[in-house]
Amino acid sequence: MDQPLKLKRQYVKNVGRGLKVVGKDKTIRQGKLIAADDTLISLEIETVIKGNRPAGRHGKKK
Repeated sequence: MDQPLKLKRQYVKNVGRGLKVVGKDKTIRQGKLIAADDTLISLEIETVIKGNRPAGRHGKKK
């Protein structure tokens, strides 16, 4: 998919297609969208790419 999904109906329409989900921690999960409803999506995960942790207490020092 080239465009981000924003509406619930877009998720339902795209069940069975490939999807990339970027989490708050910048982890990328790629796979096939299995199911979608008003509150959840189910993804058959094929690839996980760990994201960078945000700089904070445990981040790099300047």
